[in-house]
Amino acid sequence: MPAWRRPETEADWSACDTALREAADAAERFRLETPDLPFDALMFALQDLMEPLEAFEIAARGWRRLRR
Repeated sequence: MPAWRRPETEADWSACDTALREAADAAERFRLETPDLPFDALMFALQDLMEPLEAFEIAARGWRRLRR
């Protein structure tokens, strides 16, 4: 991520940095604390783990706007 840290992308960069930290923390908690789950419950849990990473979709839209 350091390559795209610029003043015009700072807000998106910070949001993505935070999202990565949140997702990594949640994944570690999940790894350590979650009992065996049936498949459908596991899918919902994975969806929750990936939710913070939506910040990257928002950042991608911002980059597209900058390229125009």
